[in-house]
Amino acid sequence: MLTLTGAGRRRGLYELPLGLPFTEVLALHGVSTEQVQGVLMGGYFAGLLNRVVLDATLDYETLRGWEAGWAPARSRY
Repeated sequence: MLTLTGAGRRRGLYELPLGLPFTEVLALHGVSTEQVQGVLMGGYFAGLLNRVVLDATLDYETLRGWEAGWAPARSRY
């Protein structure tokens, strides 16, 4: 589940598959990669990521490597 806000199409809560490239999430939301300056992952306490996220897939291992994560998953660490 992802909450998408900011520039782009309709803001809201979306259910997307794990492993989806972040660039596809942006495309689905109507946001170009040039517009991205940073991403808040997993809530305020999970970490801000810079443009490095553009090269990532959305999965637990990748986010854990950046010391970020999905909000519900962080309670499992």
